[in-house]
Amino acid sequence: MRKEDFIETKLKDYLLGHLSESEEKSFEGQLMDDDQLFGQVGSLVDLVEDDLVEDYLQDDLDDSERRSFELRLLGSPKIREKLTLGRALIQRAEVTESKAMQHRSKESKVHWLRPWVDTLIQPAPALAASLFVLLIGGGYWSTVKISHLEGQLNQAGSQQALLVEAQESLESQLSDERRRTDRLVTELETTNARSTSLERALGALRDRLVSPIVSALLKPGLYRGSGEVGTLQVSREHQLVELRLDLGFDEYPSYRAALCNAAGDEITVQSRLHAVHEGEQVLVVAQFPASVLSPGNYHVKLSGVTRAGEVEQLDLYRFRVQSE
Repeated sequence: MRKEDFIETKLKDYLLGHLSESEEKSFEGQLMDDDQLFGQVGSLVDLVEDDLVEDYLQDDLDDSERRSFELRLLGSPKIREKLTLGRALIQRAEVTESKAMQHRSKESKVHWLRPWVDTLIQPAPALAASLFVLLIGGGYWSTVKISHLEGQLNQAGSQQALLVEAQESLESQLSDERRRTDRLVTELETTNARSTSLERALGALRDRLVSPIVSALLKPGLYRGSGEVGTLQVSREHQLVELRLDLGFDEYPSYRAALCNAAGDEITVQSRLHAVHEGEQVLVVAQFPASVLSPGNYHVKLSGVTRAGEVEQLDLYRFRVQSE
């Protein structure tokens, strides 16, 4: 099995909730540790979701997959939008196919009728020529016979006029059907363009569904500030924890944020961070994988890095993690 196929299968099982809790945690940990894998999964999310939506609409999911799809994915606005769009495209395709079949049927009628019309029209000139020869020769045909031939000629002329009128009517209907078909094609192209635009808009929301973030503003508690302990509610759906550290003054070119457990051991570190000014607040924003945080007490040790590369500890930011 190709690696890409394996990733698609893994991602499908993850979205449908078919992985065990340990398998889910392992998969999420791999995504956070492997940037290449994270990029591959991010590029395949829309494809796998589209396949699941198509299989759901075509009734190609088994009972277990269908129940998982409805329980886990129907609550997502993104998936509901895709379902609505898919149903609209299927309905439009059925209408377009029906119109095209009617159009082909009428075209075939016109092509079948034309040789018959031409056959009936052609004898009229030949009949007139025969009548002219008989009039010149004289003596062989009686006046009654000539009148009979003139009647046939008039009747043929009337038939010719009716058939020409019928042909023009059918060609007019065919022209109308062509215009309707062209209009339907234009509408379909417009719908496809709108679908592409919608897909781009939905793609902008993909990161929120794939990588949910929980954020918290933390106050310093070692050298300044109230020392209050912030609380974060972290669920299984969260993949990143964003900690906004109230700095107060921006005095260093860059900063270092170390995430520590209650015993003071460093779990992970974010370096080369820069201060962000938001109104009157000066913040340092650090992001950590949610998978490394279980319920309990933690603190972030913030240090300033001088231009010479020296690290100077600034303050501690305490917080508590609770599971939802």
